[in-house]
Amino acid sequence: MEKNSDRQRSISLFDYISVFRSCDDIGIAEHFCTCSRDWKTENINSSYIVNATNFAIQSINDIIKHRIDLCQRLKLKKIISAEQLYLNENFLYKLSFITLPNNGVYETIVYKGEQKKFEFHSENFSIKSKNDISRIDSYGEQPWCVSKFGSIPGLMLDLRKFCFCFSKQA
Repeated sequence: MEKNSDRQRSISLFDYISVFRSCDDIGIAEHFCTCSRDWKTENINSSYIVNATNFAIQSINDIIKHRIDLCQRLKLKKIISAEQLYLNENFLYKLSFITLPNNGVYETIVYKGEQKKFEFHSENFSIKSKNDISRIDSYGEQPWCVSKFGSIPGLMLDLRKFCFCFSKQA
């Protein structure tokens, strides 16, 4: 990697830092980017927002599907907020929502339309990757059944923020 490249994640304060450097350039997820953006509040009851949120939850369920013997499928409890941004010729939706049965609070960016290069995509919606779906509350002991595997690279995908384990058997 070139020393002064704008694509470099970290740069010394003594080196040149491009004024065009973006959150994407340094690996900050869009929903954590604090750059000034013109997000517009959306109606959380609109069918489009409900469908986009259900797509996000389906994406979470796709992440846990290979451990459905351990993790319960999630479904929508409530949409907390929805905002829209037009960026680089794309409509993005920042969604915050609560799922059942775990009462998990999640936030993600859903792109309008199919982006085949993204990890999750359908005809109407896309999410870049599982790393762009954040759990913003504490999951505590909910993922007890995968926590022993979740942090060991190569053993199992880190499911802790997504998995709500079935009840422990006595």
